Amino acid sequence: MPDDPTFDRARAPEQGRSGALSRTRGYRIDLVPYPRKVRVIADGVVLAESGEAAVMRETRHAPVVYFPRSSVDFSVLTESERYTFCPFKGDASYWHFQGPSRRIRNIAWAYPHPYREVEEIAEYIAFDKSLVDDWVEEDLTTGELHTAPDQWSSEIFRSWLFKDAWNASSMQDFTASFGRALNAAGASVPRVSIGFWMLHPLLSAQNHVWERGKPGVETFEARKSDSEKDYYSNSPIRPICEGAEAVRYRLEELSGPFDDLPLLDELKAAGMTDYVGLPFVFSDGQINAFSIAADRAGGFTEQALKDIAEAAPVMARMVEVHAQRSTMLTLLDTYLGSHAGERINYGLIQRGDGDFINAVIWFCDLRDSTALADQLPPEDFLALLNQFFECMAGAVIDHEGTVLRFVGDAVLAIFPVEDVYMTEDLPPDPQLVCQAAIDAARQAVAKIDGVNQDRAAAGDAPLRYGIGLHIGEVLYGNVGAPDRLEFTVIGPSVNEAARLEAKTKDVDAPIVISKAFQTWSPEALNSIGEHRLRGVAKPTELFTLPEFAADAPHARCLETSAKPLAPAEETGH
Repeated sequence: MPDDPTFDRARAPEQGRSGALSRTRGYRIDLVPYPRKVRVIADGVVLAESGEAAVMRETRHAPVVYFPRSSVDFSVLTESERYTFCPFKGDASYWHFQGPSRRIRNIAWAYPHPYREVEEIAEYIAFDKSLVDDWVEEDLTTGELHTAPDQWSSEIFRSWLFKDAWNASSMQDFTASFGRALNAAGASVPRVSIGFWMLHPLLSAQNHVWERGKPGVETFEARKSDSEKDYYSNSPIRPICEGAEAVRYRLEELSGPFDDLPLLDELKAAGMTDYVGLPFVFSDGQINAFSIAADRAGGFTEQALKDIAEAAPVMARMVEVHAQRSTMLTLLDTYLGSHAGERINYGLIQRGDGDFINAVIWFCDLRDSTALADQLPPEDFLALLNQFFECMAGAVIDHEGTVLRFVGDAVLAIFPVEDVYMTEDLPPDPQLVCQAAIDAARQAVAKIDGVNQDRAAAGDAPLRYGIGLHIGEVLYGNVGAPDRLEFTVIGPSVNEAARLEAKTKDVDAPIVISKAFQTWSPEALNSIGEHRLRGVAKPTELFTLPEFAADAPHARCLETSAKPLAPAEETGH
């Protein structure tokens, strides 16, 4: 593989051109004919085929096969933005591959303008063997086909471990890179699985599975409620988590069924010959595990297992970094909401960091909570409060809203209309956001109705509540003391949403909606007349959903001067 781009480019080029590094440090690069015809295939497409390939043997690197440019199908390759630098060869350029069903980034590289000491490599291009699907070699003298290296290459695997493995950007990326490296080194591994325990309110573990020939990596999450049954008890790696140094099942020598380990039945049926599990021990002592399955006759070689076992502690530190990042994002989402957590992950962590955005503001409150707290034992009141929050906040989350705060027995949430961190290039659409808020409100009401039916059957009074919906501009960001911040929304629109919720007590409707919201609502809403909101100088017309209007009159469509949102006709809605 090309060298790492972190090498000091300011000093190295002149040294490389003079050849001083090669002579004084004994560094050697040889390009010799390769004695086999080689065909490279990815996504069913032949990328290169040649009987005139060359192999580069370079000090401290695994041998690499290079193809004459004339043997490469450049019609399926596009130039990459990536380049790396080698002080002995020069700048390496890269190419992506676009196949019928998937795109493979940086699958090939070359040195189009190498240093004069190695100028012959300018006519060659190399492919990352770990990224291709098939690497078929035909002996030029006997015609014998080889679809995998003849033996395990410790050099190739160690090269991956100390270079490419560190470049993985995610747990999925690392898992796939590990699987490809094992195959490139000669292990013939169709399946790799890496799992670790999680700090999460709902999940106990996460498992990432890579399968050769399939795009991407599949992620499985074990919920706390069923982890013992599904993830742990019936797993072949359970002994690892209980302290075993390794597990191994030579599937080609064993006959099923494996009654307690159904995964082994599946692997054997798929042609696997060997299954090995090894531990990943994190710095805090937590024992996690990974497994690899081979399909070559005889399974894993002893040298391959020795190299993999020796590399496990190094890989464990890499996996721990990805696991901690995943945990951090999970906790941000859990305690702040996915939208706010994403913003903090983008770096909005200073007091005062934030943006003015337009959003639907949701404010709801549980009625009679003081009396309920006095009447119920603390644990029963807490359970009731959590039940209320699950109905309300759960509905918001189900419709892609963000719950910002639980204020005693109240919930503050938003449905952003637009966001400077939106990943899709889509125009803001207040109507879609208002519809999401309406759907969430209806779901919350339905959930509370179900709770109240159960309470009635038990002889308990129904839960009463109010929901206020408003749309307007808010300041969305960090507020608080220097060493104790909260990511929330502030502004007059937030206060108005709270006033709307309070008005539900007076109008005998569980949901009260502002005039500004009504203007953008894709559904007809029912007017409940003009009312004065506390802190608002002039009376304003309020609305509710048709099913909650006392006389269910026909909803009126009124114009609005709500700011800062532009009138609907100006944005095409």
